[in-house]
Amino acid sequence: MEENISIFSFHYGDGKFAQKHRDLLKKHNHKQPLWNTEHGFGNYNDVIWEAVCDIANGVEKVFYFELYGRGHFGDVYMLDKPTYIPSAIMPMWMTLSQKINHSVCKETFDWSGVCQAFEFCSQDGGSTMVFRSRDKQSTGISLKTVNKQITFTDFLGRKHVLSPVNGWISLPSHNPGYLDISSDKITKTGPSMIVLPEKIEMMAGTLNVVQIKLFNPGDAPVAGNLVLKGSTDWPHASDSGSVTIPPGQAIEVQRKLEPGLELVGAGFRLDAILEIDGRQA
Repeated sequence: MEENISIFSFHYGDGKFAQKHRDLLKKHNHKQPLWNTEHGFGNYNDVIWEAVCDIANGVEKVFYFELYGRGHFGDVYMLDKPTYIPSAIMPMWMTLSQKINHSVCKETFDWSGVCQAFEFCSQDGGSTMVFRSRDKQSTGISLKTVNKQITFTDFLGRKHVLSPVNGWISLPSHNPGYLDISSDKITKTGPSMIVLPEKIEMMAGTLNVVQIKLFNPGDAPVAGNLVLKGSTDWPHASDSGSVTIPPGQAIEVQRKLEPGLELVGAGFRLDAILEIDGRQA
């Protein structure tokens, strides 16, 4: 049985130490594969991205064990404890790890100065593009592709089959996501087609105005319907209207929502959907 060298990444990740371990092994004429066997403490989106960077920098396999619970530290990660709750990111890592563990990082990309992306080639010949915004603040990225459809998996492991508009598709990039596509199918990148304010404050019991920026990276006008949705049980949970975006330009539009009273002291989610010829961006 082939031996492996186990490394750890608590408090340091992003592939920073993978090359140092590899160089040390090479110096002493060792060729064992590097496995990261304890990886998974902290913000789970950061942890996923650190695992991706480890594999891109020569680690063959990452074991991700982050679980989430409430209680004392010793109870948090124990499967047999009543406080155990699976981490929300686990479905994403379960699918992504099958694609990039034991794979080869073919190339690294800088998408429009906004996102870092890695192309991994699996043993069966498939390609996976994994990406995330560099500053963890940018909300999205636009890609131009020759494909008629793209399968995108978001940070919660949800798969979305998307149809490009004039060859362009817009994707969220604040958290890690991946595409089942090779880099040669992506011909151009640009800013996100939909940008929500970095900080949104909503007041219950009244209509709140949300300013949304729309960008058309293509060379032809785009006309469609922009929908902003909140929780389905809000008094005014959705607002929509038609939009036309000139080629290569951005416009700003407003949508109004009224949250329910239960919003006080709680978080909320908004979904901005641009519908164009029955397709969503």
